[in-house]
Amino acid sequence: MDFTARAFLAGLATLAVLAAPAAADPAVTLDRACYAPGDAITRTGSGFTAGAPVTESVAFQTPELPTIALGSLNGPTIAANPQGAFKSTLSAPKLRRPSKDFAETAIDTFTDPANPTKPAVVQWTLSSWTMSVPAWAGRAARPGQAMTVYAYGWTTAGTTLYMHYFRGTKRYKTVRVGRLTGACGDLSKHLVQFPFHHPKPGDWKVFFSTTKLLDKQGDAWIALKVRVPR
Repeated sequence: MDFTARAFLAGLATLAVLAAPAAADPAVTLDRACYAPGDAITRTGSGFTAGAPVTESVAFQTPELPTIALGSLNGPTIAANPQGAFKSTLSAPKLRRPSKDFAETAIDTFTDPANPTKPAVVQWTLSSWTMSVPAWAGRAARPGQAMTVYAYGWTTAGTTLYMHYFRGTKRYKTVRVGRLTGACGDLSKHLVQFPFHHPKPGDWKVFFSTTKLLDKQGDAWIALKVRVPR
């Protein structure tokens, strides 16, 4: 091989080296954007060092401005596979301030010890799973009067919310509340309290579920106790 051919091949090799793509930065994606306590969070990572023990730290803050830091927690170390990837599942924790917040913002940071200056950061929402009916705050119902129903954190149970009026073990009526919306499965709906004739005075229990026919054993539900006055 003469000098010209060797120079040409060397030039091709140099171009190949220059054209080689740079290593990808670490990245993590989640299966959803919002989770209620106890929900499974599936994290899929890529771009980490092969076999690296990836550490996780989650910082919580209020979603409203100005934000308030609510502390942090550390997840278990995740081992990346030989391709620098992982898939791991973790249960969503309880809210930091469940008595004050319906939702909190989570800043989830995954750090490769071999590349600590380039962590993968992903943001998600931690939502309480709860119902709120301000008109029933004192547990006193006013049949026929207006109320507003608020639902939070119905992330996995279904897409349409129903309320079931029970007195003792007898169901008197099921009402379609409305469609749960957004990543967290929330709802705000104006309704009439006890929309049926002459509800009996005394203690009632109103169940909320995403099923038309409530199965207390198998369905996910939340119940509120109210009292119909004489």
